[in-house]
Order: sequence, then C-alpha cells, then structure tokens
Amino acid sequence: MQALTSSSIHLDDGRIAHVYRVLNRNLRVIDGFEIGLLVSDLFEDALFDTNEKQAILLQMIFPDPSGFLSAFNGNQEEALSDTLWQAFGIDVSGDKPHEKPIIEWEQDAERIKATMLMAYGLDWEEARSRISYRDMCSLLGQAPHETPMGQALYYRTAKQPKATKHNREQIADFNRAKKHYAIREKNIYAPSANDDACVMFEAIARIAERG
Repeated sequence: MQALTSSSIHLDDGRIAHVYRVLNRNLRVIDGFEIGLLVSDLFEDALFDTNEKQAILLQMIFPDPSGFLSAFNGNQEEALSDTLWQAFGIDVSGDKPHEKPIIEWEQDAERIKATMLMAYGLDWEEARSRISYRDMCSLLGQAPHETPMGQALYYRTAKQPKATKHNREQIADFNRAKKHYAIREKNIYAPSANDDACVMFEAIARIAERG
C-alpha cells in the first residue's frame, strides 16, 4: 500500500503517479483511482482486441512505456504482474489470495460519495482525482459503521446472528438489510478483469520480446 496524497508525483500532463518497488527497482506507476477504474473497464471491454488493449494499458499506467520495457528487459511479464497486483489488485499470475468483491463502484457510487464526505471530509470530485486506487479501496474498507458504505460493507460480510427463540425479528431485519445491500449480479458470461488480464498479459510479453 502506498502513502496517501502527500507522496503523489504530479506528472507534466497533470496525471498523478506513485513510486512502487518492483523487482528491486523503483517504478513510477500512474495509479489514480480513476485510472484504476479505467484499467478494469479496459480488461472487460469487448470493443478492443488484445493487441489494442495491451498498447492502451502500457500508455495508461506507465509515464514512460518504452522505458518500462527496456528497464525490465527479459522480466517484463513478472514486472507487469507485480505492478498490476500492487497498484490495482489485479492478479495475472493466478497465485494471489482472492476474496469475494465487497464494493461495486457503479452500484455504490452515491454511498461512496456520501461516505468520503462524512468520514473523511473529502469532496468526491477532488478525492477521485487525488487518491490512488488502492488507497481509495483502503479508505472505504475502513469506513465507520454508521456511514453508508460502512453499513453496506457490514451487511455484505457479517454473518447472520445465531437464532434463538427471542431474536426472530432481529434476524428478519438483518436478512432484509443484507438483501438490500447485496451486490447485484452481473452478466455471468462477461470476462473478469483477472481472466482478461491474463490474455492481455501474454500479448504484452510477445510485444516486449519483439523489441
């Protein structure tokens, strides 16, 4: 996890990056919250073929794409895998621990906006342009229980109270809230970001090998 906005690097084009330690080298990565969402969308976008996606990805997350390929000559696959995991939680290696998603950015949009203001005093439009994707996830994951996202996360992760002869109403209320806050299912045939990343990852490796 990177530090919050105090460690941000402001690039000449206005984008924000942080330095990550990748394969014993310092690497600047464009890792803003909005970039993280775009990366996930890119992996799932059927309008682009694999070669187009890999070209876009390198431009999106590295200030110097050609410099990245040169710096990690021979180890581009491992370096990119580590970068995607550290910055965006995307696992192209398949060996990272996976947990069921508990935030759905579109469904939770209004809850997130309200929570950022209530819990941290951050205006949403300002926060989304200043905070890294992983830091945003961390802030929301630690949102106080009484905030909209705190409530949503609680009911998405909490277990139903143990039934007794005195708490039927409590359990009924719990189950209604759990249903209300549940993440709505998406198209089961849509590729996941991790699955599509694996395909794109192979294409990036081939491009790197060709120089």
